[in-house]
Amino acid sequence: MSEAPRPVVSVCIANYNGIGLIEACIDSIREQSDAPTFEIIVHDDASTDSSVAWLRVQPDVRLIVSEQNVGFCVSNNRMVEAARGRFALLLNNDATLLPDALHTLDRRSEELAHSAILGMPQFDAADGRLIDRGCWLDWMMSPVSRRGAGKPPAMVIGACMWIPRRIWDCVGGFPEFFVTNAEDVYLCCAAKAMGYKVDVTAESGFCHLVGARLGGGRASASGQLVLSRRRRYLSERNRLLVSRIFLSRWQRLLAWPAHWAILLAEALVMAFRARDTKLLAYPYLQSQRDALRMLGKADEIRTRIMGGGPRTKGQIGPMVLVPSKLRLLLSHGLPRA
Repeated sequence: MSEAPRPVVSVCIANYNGIGLIEACIDSIREQSDAPTFEIIVHDDASTDSSVAWLRVQPDVRLIVSEQNVGFCVSNNRMVEAARGRFALLLNNDATLLPDALHTLDRRSEELAHSAILGMPQFDAADGRLIDRGCWLDWMMSPVSRRGAGKPPAMVIGACMWIPRRIWDCVGGFPEFFVTNAEDVYLCCAAKAMGYKVDVTAESGFCHLVGARLGGGRASASGQLVLSRRRRYLSERNRLLVSRIFLSRWQRLLAWPAHWAILLAEALVMAFRARDTKLLAYPYLQSQRDALRMLGKADEIRTRIMGGGPRTKGQIGPMVLVPSKLRLLLSHGLPRA
């Protein structure tokens, strides 16, 4: 029996306890109009709900079941390794594509000679508002929403990310010790450092239930930012690692002390308000302690990515002066765990 024709794109969905989300996600792929040929791959990360039972009876889904919870980075690395498409579309299980998304991504990729990581306009699934058209980065490698058009963004959000396989293979995928969070910042910066592009389509887009995957990450109905302690720990730890990889020594000498001062001030106020001194240890102090212990791993990646090679080193791009953390504090006040 001959092998089925190779699809153009492999849509890769990392799933964990997403039984209330993933059906809408997969239906939005099935309902694409004028789309290139595609396959759907789902990595289930040891879900404890009925996700696997539902996925097993979907005839058009290639299912990878993990016996242990391995995290978002490993899940995506496994799917892309198993993928047959020339391109991979990493898609969160809490995201849904607009009907012409795959066609729009394929067309834009061709316009850029398949040399770019692509994102799409991101809309809030709760109210339909535009969240971003890709992001800028501040000096601590935190995303800052970009809502206008014009100059290409510094990065695109990993909830919906189109990647030519040759770029993925060149970069080496996600660093698995990140587990989750800031892996999209890393991938976009690494690709740019190796001479590739990052861009966002002008049309179409995707809707996203922000924060459904990891807990928090969005404003509540009262306008207060809600973040789980786990999310904050991973975010603070991994952003320090990303800055170690991509910022120069003098940039780190300026950025890290200011970052630690802001982080300590937030930790003290949060601990005082919650009457819980354990907040100082986790997530704040532990995230920085663990990041410092992992600097050797970050340096190995820095040497591989930034140490020359066949392509000309690119630039991260202009960095936003006002830290994202301060912007969020001014807009929403102190976060609620």
